[in-house]
Amino acid sequence: FIPLHKLSIYKDQIPMPSIESTIEAPDVLILGFGVIGKNVSQVLKATNIPFRVLEMNLNNVKEGKKNNIPIFYGDCTDNEALTRAGFFEAKAVVIAISDESAVKEATSKMKKLRPDIFILVRTRYLLNQDKIKELGADLVVTEEFESSIQIFSVLLEKFGFDKSLILEQEEIIRQNSIILFEPK
Repeated sequence: FIPLHKLSIYKDQIPMPSIESTIEAPDVLILGFGVIGKNVSQVLKATNIPFRVLEMNLNNVKEGKKNNIPIFYGDCTDNEALTRAGFFEAKAVVIAISDESAVKEATSKMKKLRPDIFILVRTRYLLNQDKIKELGADLVVTEEFESSIQIFSVLLEKFGFDKSLILEQEEIIRQNSIILFEPK
């Protein structure tokens, strides 16, 4: 199948909108469409915050498109892919990919290209947190740390503790983590 506009003798005079121009410019660019990327995109969609997703896994891209997610195939360390996905228009980036070296490379590259952009990164381990912050992340959420909070919160709830006490304990742990996990 060849679209008729490509065969037309007037093809140079027919403006064809690119996929990018038919989608609203993003306030948020999400890198990765795994569990975190899907959840963040669902919330942004529900709250009418314009976003786009950049993803390397073709199956995830197909799934996103099927669900009307503004998703693009590409590598988050590639300037052309970042441009197509709306990086230069976005106000914030959520890096939700598993490859730690790509996380670091993308964080560094994006902060150099756009020092003004807010970069929120998910990483698996606390030992990566400081390096990612050095590279330009504004906030780093660590899986192992947040999982520990979720576990003790559920446990306290199971034993009948009041929600306000649980929230207080979460805050204490987060505040103490600043001291506990500072590099020596």
